[in-house]
Amino acid sequence: MITKIRECDDALVELRAVLFEPALGVPNVTLLQHLNTCRSCRAILLLLMAETQPDGVPPASCAECLADLAAFIDVVRANPSAASEYPAVWWHLWLCPSCSETYQLTLELLDAQPRELATLAPIRLEGSLVHELLQRRTVPLLAARGADDQHVLFDAVIGADLPRLCTIVLDAGDDAGLRVVVQLDPASAGVVELRCGELCLHGVFSGGQAVLAPLPADLLDAPDRADIQLFFS
Repeated sequence: MITKIRECDDALVELRAVLFEPALGVPNVTLLQHLNTCRSCRAILLLLMAETQPDGVPPASCAECLADLAAFIDVVRANPSAASEYPAVWWHLWLCPSCSETYQLTLELLDAQPRELATLAPIRLEGSLVHELLQRRTVPLLAARGADDQHVLFDAVIGADLPRLCTIVLDAGDDAGLRVVVQLDPASAGVVELRCGELCLHGVFSGGQAVLAPLPADLLDAPDRADIQLFFS
């Protein structure tokens, strides 16, 4: 009985820290397991959720949560602070024991498998080169394989252990902003993270392709424009 009380006390302390933290973190699997089996702590969870869940986050159904769960897991495994990209999934996992269990089992399966892209070295693209490309709109060596608004920034084999052809395309045809499309052949599962100055974007590979958007054009027009870096996981 004393052990049970201590477990509940520890769980509630951690739960309050998680729910009242401004930034969404990765859901703690051990805490989720306790909440799914302890009625008392689950009742307190529901009360705290009513107090802390933002009004702007629409509730997600189980189907909506499971549809985005794979992308959510890939993103937070690459960058734990990126959970805020899927707020509806994050909140739903605390409330739904069934989806929470699916989340836990998926993590266990992924942890048991090697991550295909984790050994790939980062790729750096010079900000001045991308800026020149946007200004000219035509750089023969870069645009040879692309349309007028699509330009190849990188096209080479990467990876010593398992070589892959990596093609990085800048798509400037969207009014909402620029898109960076990363293609791997053969197709691989994983996540790519783009960093440019303070901007950080994540893309999940599906069918060998990941899309990173939006990339503001004015970010590359700044006098001190930063290089674009890509990290794989």
